[in-house]
Amino acid sequence: MGSVFSRTKKSASRAQKTSRPEIYNSGTCHSCGATAQVAKLSCAHMYCPHCLTRKFAAAANKMYYGPPQCCGADIPLATARRLLDGTLVSRIEDKAAEMRDANKTYCSNLPCGHYLPADTFRDQQHVCHYCVQTTCTKCKGPRHAGACEMCPRCLRPAHSFSCSDGTDDLLDLADDELWMQCPGCGIMVELEGKEYNMKCYCGTKFCYNCGEVRTTYHIHKDLDEKEEDW
Repeated sequence: MGSVFSRTKKSASRAQKTSRPEIYNSGTCHSCGATAQVAKLSCAHMYCPHCLTRKFAAAANKMYYGPPQCCGADIPLATARRLLDGTLVSRIEDKAAEMRDANKTYCSNLPCGHYLPADTFRDQQHVCHYCVQTTCTKCKGPRHAGACEMCPRCLRPAHSFSCSDGTDDLLDLADDELWMQCPGCGIMVELEGKEYNMKCYCGTKFCYNCGEVRTTYHIHKDLDEKEEDW
């Protein structure tokens, strides 16, 4: 028994070592061909700090953050952290936190529009650190007195004018095409095939048939009024 335990312990130790980021002081970058300090990925390709920075910066600038890839596999931030600028690492971590937030709040000052992290909220009114605009974290509109009122069409603070940014047209089209709105971030999602278990870019899992957030055992009535248990 002792020898089996010893082998198991050694195997676990080896697995732990191989899972750690591999940084080499000198190697050939798979992307640009330069000889420099490199990070070795799980696919055995190596990247220099410049090319890793370019890859992660491009990913962080996307509307929906997803880690950069090589050979079809994600490049973990942990692998590249030591070769990236601290400011970029912070941006990536903030973007990842934004994507995990199922009830995102953005600054109601449209020219600003920065994401307001949920862990910094102290109450329903939150002040943006960039432009000092106060936003209601419930209705996502500017600071106001009394209860929140929402526009049933665009799901934004109630207003007396028509949705002037094309939202009305989009919602009409969504009705015609039977699109569903993600309950997490509000983006329109189109069904492809017959898979009703949806996962949005924001991470929210929901049922395309009834629009509800999916739980482990999701029960709903489908279009034929038959109950299904997913």
